[in-house]
Amino acid sequence: MKHKLIIIFALALIIFGCEDEITQPDELSNKNLLHRQYPEATKNSYIEYFYDSSFKVVKRENFGDGKLEAKIEYFYNDKNNIIKETTYHTYFGGPEYSYFLHEYDQKNFIVKTLAYLFMGTDTYDFRSTTTYEYDTNNRIVVESIYNTEGTKTKYLELFYDSVGNVIETNFYQGGKLSFNDKYKYDNKNNPLQFLTKSVDVYNLSPNNIVEHSQINYMMIGADYARKYSYEYNGSNFPISCTSGSQKVIFEYY
Repeated sequence: MKHKLIIIFALALIIFGCEDEITQPDELSNKNLLHRQYPEATKNSYIEYFYDSSFKVVKRENFGDGKLEAKIEYFYNDKNNIIKETTYHTYFGGPEYSYFLHEYDQKNFIVKTLAYLFMGTDTYDFRSTTTYEYDTNNRIVVESIYNTEGTKTKYLELFYDSVGNVIETNFYQGGKLSFNDKYKYDNKNNPLQFLTKSVDVYNLSPNNIVEHSQINYMMIGADYARKYSYEYNGSNFPISCTSGSQKVIFEYY
């Protein structure tokens, strides 16, 4: 549970702009840039973020029991758009490598992502294409995933409140609704908003989730509901999040 609670704030789905991967430049201080998240019970399992001098995230590392379990590195173009992500993780035993290429329209909105998986001997196989649809407020309302043959296999619908928080999502697989998720929020600052190009409620929403419920249409009896409470700093960013008996700490540069 402690890993699950910390992962939900990372966002879903981590040097080349980083001046110093251990000690960040002084100009990052007091910017309310998220530095680390970790369970209160242990500091050996944590997520750490690294930034460049323009305050763009350039790397994210996940540690479990003191060992590196995952790393994502972010690369930008001259318009400050993330155009490539390289990933590494050991969640399924051996190391797995992949990378993602992002494409943008003339308004700098992400429109397509191409995913590649490392297959050995310096070879990466193309695995999927993700496309994005927007509403009149320039918010992503549909994220669709296509296989290598161009067949849509999955898609996510997103619904928003008046301030831009994602309040409901529907996830479809094989044309069937698999999950319905609903969210409620506080009115404080979400440190993960727009941190990366991930399409998830934590990266898109300006506020922090206080309630989350899910209907699982794939497995009977797997529905759930959770509540989250926060402590905040003077800039209205969370410094802790508690759900049940688990508490996650947020540290900032």
